[in-house]
Amino acid sequence: MMRIQAMITICAPVEAVWAQLSDVGGYPDWNPFIVSFEGRLALSARPTLHLTPSGARPWAVRPSITTVDIGACIEWQERLGPLRAVRIRHRTELLPLRGGRTRLTQSEDLAGLLVALPRSFPRRRQAGLAAMNAALRIWTETRLIVSAQLAPAPAPRGHAKPVRTVVRSPGRPKMQVNSAGSTLLANQCATFAEYRNGTPPSGHGDAGES
Repeated sequence: MMRIQAMITICAPVEAVWAQLSDVGGYPDWNPFIVSFEGRLALSARPTLHLTPSGARPWAVRPSITTVDIGACIEWQERLGPLRAVRIRHRTELLPLRGGRTRLTQSEDLAGLLVALPRSFPRRRQAGLAAMNAALRIWTETRLIVSAQLAPAPAPRGHAKPVRTVVRSPGRPKMQVNSAGSTLLANQCATFAEYRNGTPPSGHGDAGES
């Protein structure tokens, strides 16, 4: 058996991370690895996942979901290769940390006829998990920044009102943020774009803080 794993710390509470992770219909907006999730995220469901591992051709899989523990864990089983002789157990775990942060860990156990897989498969699969983790971190933290700016405190009398910027996303209602939030949002969105292009900047790799 072989195990691959990717871990990251997200500066957001477990509830916020789970909200994005469980919103499978929103995966095309941010997820560079599982670019679409067709079906339900529910026990015993068999959705269709379209994957784009780093440097490999996209393909579709139909895993069997074996665990959905709200706010804590998702697990599914896949079978790949000739005669479906390769078994993959995928597990996503969320662990609350001090300061309202969350540790996100994705791991996969590969078993069976592993020689049927390309030699680069584990490396590309691990890179895909790491890219998904990093993108989820940026996506979740950015949405918290925007939410914090949706209802800014009123400006004191006699002072200029904060400048507001309208932010639009395809298919989503417009959001207004003040000038400070606009700057933070722009920086996060620029970083997110780099991840979507497959070139994660330094300083956003895996982390294992507690």
